[in-house]
Amino acid sequence: MLTAAAFGGLVASESSEGNSAKQEQWSRDLGQRLRWKDGAIRIALSDSLDSSTNIKFGSDVSGAIERSLAAWRSVAAVDLISVSSERDSVSPSGNAGDGVSLLTIAGTSENVLFFAGAADSLSAKTRVFYNRRGQITEADIVLNPFAQFSTDGTYGTFDLEAALRHEIGHLLGLSHSEVAGSTMYESVTRNGVLGPRPVRALLSADDVSAVRALYGSPEDEERCCSAITGKLTFSGKAHRDISIWVQEKESGRVVGSAKLARNRSFKIAGLDFSDYEVYANEKSPGKASQTQFLGAVTVADGKSSAIAARFAKRRSDFAIRFLGTSGVLAGSAIFLTRGERRIILVGGDGLDNRSLRLEIDSPYISVDGASLAPIDYAEGVSALSMGVNVDADTPAGNYSIYAVSPTGERHYFVGSITVNP
Repeated sequence: MLTAAAFGGLVASESSEGNSAKQEQWSRDLGQRLRWKDGAIRIALSDSLDSSTNIKFGSDVSGAIERSLAAWRSVAAVDLISVSSERDSVSPSGNAGDGVSLLTIAGTSENVLFFAGAADSLSAKTRVFYNRRGQITEADIVLNPFAQFSTDGTYGTFDLEAALRHEIGHLLGLSHSEVAGSTMYESVTRNGVLGPRPVRALLSADDVSAVRALYGSPEDEERCCSAITGKLTFSGKAHRDISIWVQEKESGRVVGSAKLARNRSFKIAGLDFSDYEVYANEKSPGKASQTQFLGAVTVADGKSSAIAARFAKRRSDFAIRFLGTSGVLAGSAIFLTRGERRIILVGGDGLDNRSLRLEIDSPYISVDGASLAPIDYAEGVSALSMGVNVDADTPAGNYSIYAVSPTGERHYFVGSITVNP
């Protein structure tokens, strides 16, 4: 058995928190998301971005901002325009703001108060204002004035571009994603012992489908967009926190996700025409929930495809919660390269190589079962190491790793492996 001394430590998950709780509440209660009314969205860039000591000297601030805006513009029919501003402070909470959607890092009293109780863990926050029709009227992004940012991966800093892309997603109306490798995943780690975290040139397929569900696709897209709708039935009391996700049947790439609404329905839109598989998992205190396969669906011709399934409450004695390389585990995605073989670490609850198999849900990425070995990692965390082979033709995107018992029980860490272009 390998020991923790041979490896590093557990990287605590940190958040990039927007107005997500409010947005998710709207989505789950009414089955719809917040969005801007058609037209250009103007984002005012505070002068504080040019002079802040919280951003490492020499960082490419203007480039990070423009690339972040361009990433969302390139995948959806949305027009984001940046303008200069002398404003520094987030609008106070309430029914309406000052009408200016601001991006700032100034250490004003209003911005400091915005991070009260969370200054040590958040990279940024977004305050979203909307009307009774669910139309966004203003969204202010505040980079944490207590945190440090860079564009070169400096140890201990947040990546400026990654933080901006996440918060612009909130500004557009997106809530947090359940897909670990997506821009909109809730957990973010500072640049650390693994070096700079790669900032993808493209958003994940889950990010793309989510924003296209709100605004549609660019005019040159021919295979978009369709939707999968569904309704779950339950034995006994309904469950409160269920995540649904969709994978391409052929490749295993995760391409969309959603939370189950209060009326027990879900909708995952903005999908390309293809064959998909639909899965569900429940989040709850205590033991993990088994992942359940809901069914296979084909979507085409811009139409919605419906699926109905029964969700049974099945607890699991094991769960994957962390992944890592180079001896460090974290609650976020790891990055692999086409054509490589890599030793990765898997951590969580009840992970025993004698009774479980670990698999990656793609024909392009294989696990060397003979390499599976236990690690004496840290108190409260069971961990295994294993070899992974990534085919040279693997499509770029996010893939899920799962643990499976001899009786077929499964637990997924959704979209937690990212294969870069």
